[in-house]
Amino acid sequence: MAGSGRKKKSRGVRLAVLAGFVAVVLVVLFTVRRDPEPTSSMLTAEQYLNLARLSGADVDAAETFEQACRRVRDARSEMMRQYGRPAFLRDYGHTRRIIIEGSKLVAQAIEEARTEAASREARLQEEIAAIEAEVDEVRLLLLRLPPRYHRALRHVVSAESRVTAAQTKLTAKESREALESMQLARGEVSLAMRDVRGLLLGFLSRRQEWEADLQNTLDWSRRTGGTAFVVDKLNHRG
Repeated sequence: MAGSGRKKKSRGVRLAVLAGFVAVVLVVLFTVRRDPEPTSSMLTAEQYLNLARLSGADVDAAETFEQACRRVRDARSEMMRQYGRPAFLRDYGHTRRIIIEGSKLVAQAIEEARTEAASREARLQEEIAAIEAEVDEVRLLLLRLPPRYHRALRHVVSAESRVTAAQTKLTAKESREALESMQLARGEVSLAMRDVRGLLLGFLSRRQEWEADLQNTLDWSRRTGGTAFVVDKLNHRG
């Protein structure tokens, strides 16, 4: 009986030691091996993505921006997948790698957007100069026509107003809005040029008639010795 009691006591000690060992192992697994969630890095990547959207990268660097969005979403999904596992089995290494990839793509999208905006601003500056030259040309043509032909001037005035608006928006770094104003200005200049061409064609279509009148007047002056007054309305000369 005594021997049986000693065996039971020895078995109990072994079980207690084993239970203690298992408890120590579990504590180690839950503390030492626990991989903390990269929550801060995840939030930073998402905020960086929003900054890129505000800077116009979703429009001016659409392809790269979409790739960045996908990688940041993948990182969030991977982090949540790991979060669903037991704490001692979680491994956020892959999540961190995806976050880094996504952040690099966001930075690339922002840089591409800046480059595109700068290129657009340069093109706009060139177009503003070209439209201003066209407006000046139309004004000169209108000044050579009699006042009753000046109805085309309203398009010139409107074009000048659009160009001024574009310059203001371009100064404010609102290049897309400036481009819209320039497109409207271009339309007004086209209308002005159309009207001026029509007016000139109408004005000059009577050229043969006027030349005949001029010749008749000069012939009359030579025959009679009378004084003839000739006025060149187009060139404002008499």
